[in-house]
Amino acid sequence: MRNGSSSINRPPAKTSPMAPRGLAACLLLAIACAATTACVHRHTNPFDQAYEQGNVREMTRIFDADSALWRNEQALFRTAIARATPGGPVYDLQRARTELQVLLARFPESSHRPVALSLTALIGQLEKQAARSDELSQRVDSLEAHADSAAARTAEQRRASFQLLADLRRTQAELQSVQEELERLKAVDLRLSTRKHRAP
Repeated sequence: MRNGSSSINRPPAKTSPMAPRGLAACLLLAIACAATTACVHRHTNPFDQAYEQGNVREMTRIFDADSALWRNEQALFRTAIARATPGGPVYDLQRARTELQVLLARFPESSHRPVALSLTALIGQLEKQAARSDELSQRVDSLEAHADSAAARTAEQRRASFQLLADLRRTQAELQSVQEELERLKAVDLRLSTRKHRAP
């Protein structure tokens, strides 16, 4: 076998799963596919006109108002893309995923299937990350609340300690006063007793 022969079999390169940051690239591919389809198939209905004008608000409004568009492959795909675009005016990942799932179920042979599958997987990852973020945020809030509560309890315990200390000092002062009074009474009694013994 000659060196450098093109007949050498090499294992296919491993590909890593698409991360959420690949959403933008996936959307660009999807938009390009949708635009190509629009160039090939010209329509004059309001939905397509809104799409070609880039008016996604109007496009999604028309889609939501017309249940027949749920049976339209292009309408499902374009609406899902609009709602999956971060920062877009109609951004809604949950609804985008629903529309992509309907597209995949109703049009299993769709040319948009690879992009729809990738987008669905990415949306799932994003939703998991969002849920995890919410969970962590709630835990942080809970810890802060516990910290505030502990701080409040500590402050209350400190105030109670100061009060107890003040009460103890007052009690000690009162006890000292009582002891001094007892000593004074003892001295008086002792003087009286001495005088009685000295009397004829």
